[in-house]
Amino acid sequence: WASAVLWGPAPLMMYCGGVVGWRIAAERDAGWGERAGVALVWALIFPIFWPFVLEGDFPGRIVALLLKPHKGSLDAAVDTTHDHTIVFEGNVLPGRETVSSWPGKYATAWDTLVAGSRQDDISAAVVFLPEGSKHFGLHDPIPWRPDLQDLHGECWCTPLYGERKPWGCRWWSKWIANIELTVAQECTVVVYYFNGRRGQGKVNDFTTAGEEHVRREAIEQRREIFLESEAFRNALEAGLKHLPKDKGPDSSSPYSREVQRLFLAWLPQEDRQFLVSSEGLGNSQKAEVAWLKRKGYSYIEKEVWELESSSPKAIGRAIQ
Repeated sequence: WASAVLWGPAPLMMYCGGVVGWRIAAERDAGWGERAGVALVWALIFPIFWPFVLEGDFPGRIVALLLKPHKGSLDAAVDTTHDHTIVFEGNVLPGRETVSSWPGKYATAWDTLVAGSRQDDISAAVVFLPEGSKHFGLHDPIPWRPDLQDLHGECWCTPLYGERKPWGCRWWSKWIANIELTVAQECTVVVYYFNGRRGQGKVNDFTTAGEEHVRREAIEQRREIFLESEAFRNALEAGLKHLPKDKGPDSSSPYSREVQRLFLAWLPQEDRQFLVSSEGLGNSQKAEVAWLKRKGYSYIEKEVWELESSSPKAIGRAIQ
């Protein structure tokens, strides 16, 4: 009787072992035959060795494996997005609304966008080349063309950022190519703004994007002075330090938002107004939207929540 209680009903244990074996093989992208073989082996050994298998951290690993979404699902694609460094070079689908500019601070929604695009549910022209990827840090010269003679610099970094940047500007060349493909394939160009900031945060012109970027960086560098100021120390003691620091969908927290409010109030009026008027688009987005205007490409404006509240297939639907 004690043995029966210890080892459990054999058919149930064999079933559990088979499921675990199948999922392990599936995670290695094994073929159907290999999956069946691994599942059979696990089904045979699990009823005998399960007390030893469940020692240490193995139970948690099994639970995580069983709860992991199927690789063919959108949830699985999002899960993979979290687990791996993402290189995303866009996926433009003919005749669809195409995400052509996206604020990177909305990380969760970005994961959904990338996952949906990889499954051909969302058309996207946006590009992300993270540190460590093959094209990160590479620079492309501005082509010698009559329509670009008003742009200056060794590479695209100068009109984009005002100076050469360590992450490079290869991403920009790829983005331009995607935009040209978007227009050629009669897609609808879509620019996404911060929530509540539709149509805001643009630079005056593409030729001023780099200069404006340098000014924003110079103002932001003064944040360190503010964080050492008596005004900030007093705010901490008045309760600022007790505000939650957990980040929300836009990568901000109650604490960081209050620090930003206090920093803006601390700045001279001219600098404060400049930063406030810059809210709405990410730094690289400002150049992207200015480029669309320079090229005369029409686009529609949306906010991030409009992607998050729609199903991927609705977002990527063909334009009728």
